[in-house]
Amino acid sequence: MKKLKIYLENDKERGSILVSAVLFMAIAALFLTGIASLVKTQVKQLNQVQNSYEVRSMINLAEKVLIHSETEREAAQKGFIPFNEGSVEWSRVNEQVYRLKARLDNGHEFVKEFSIQQISKESDIANIEEMP
Repeated sequence: MKKLKIYLENDKERGSILVSAVLFMAIAALFLTGIASLVKTQVKQLNQVQNSYEVRSMINLAEKVLIHSETEREAAQKGFIPFNEGSVEWSRVNEQVYRLKARLDNGHEFVKEFSIQQISKESDIANIEEMP
C-alpha cells in the first residue's frame, strides 16, 4: 500500500506523459501530411512530363508521315492521324506550312506549325554532310 501512496503523491507529473504523446502524434501527423503532399505534386509533375513526351512524339511521327507522303499531302487540305493514346489533326496553312494539333485521350494538347521546305532543306544538308 505504501508504494501506491508514494506514486500518487507526485501529482505534478501525472498527466505529462499524455501531453507528450499527443504532441508527438501531432508532429508525426504534420510530417506525414507534408510527405503526402510532396508525393502528390511529384506524381502530377511526372504525369505532365509523360503527357508532354507522348504528345511531342506523336507530332514528330505525324511530321514524318507528312514529309514522306507527298501525294496524299498535296491532295488534301486537312487530315487525321490516329494513335493508340490519342490523335493528330493536321491542316495546311499555306503551300509549305502545316499546322499539327495533337490531342491525347486525357485532354492534353500541343499545337505546332512546321514548314515542309525547311525540313527538306535540312535533310538535304544532312545528306551532303554524310557523303565522304
